[in-house]
Amino acid sequence: MGKIDTPYTRALAAARIDAIETRAINWCVWKAAVPAVLIWALLPFYQHIMTLDHPFQHAFAHADFILFAAILLFEIGVEADCSTHQPRYLRVASSLTKAIAALLMALYWVIRRDVIEREQDLVKEMPPGAHHAILEKLTSYAWLSCGIGGVSLVSAAILVIAVVDHQKKEELREFGVLI
Repeated sequence: MGKIDTPYTRALAAARIDAIETRAINWCVWKAAVPAVLIWALLPFYQHIMTLDHPFQHAFAHADFILFAAILLFEIGVEADCSTHQPRYLRVASSLTKAIAALLMALYWVIRRDVIEREQDLVKEMPPGAHHAILEKLTSYAWLSCGIGGVSLVSAAILVIAVVDHQKKEELREFGVLI
């Protein structure tokens, strides 16, 4: 037996779809965009307020974006698990996302520890070439951190779109709007 299509059921379905979209937009803004902007705000702080030499390395070498990426991927992986009757691709994507997040947590710890040791080496008396090599390594860590953060934002956005699409279809099916 099918559901009766009335203006009330259509309005109720539309309201639930709006709630799903609003939750997704709030997730993207408050859990992804705002923290990413706040992390990027470190660069002007180090550059103009603290007037440090090599502000890019000081701002991003500590792998803050890697930690952000891990938390973001854990979040979206758990969010993707909350759907009912998940298609296989969402289950795989959710599991893969959480596994990558766990690996990023380990990478964060390794880089963070190495950066702390390298920064301690910078204050020691060393030949000028050694300082340059350390700064190059810190620059590489900073670029790696920013790159991983950017890739995680794009990956999370793609998964959010897939999860929202699936949840909207499930809601519409529940109300009998889709076949």
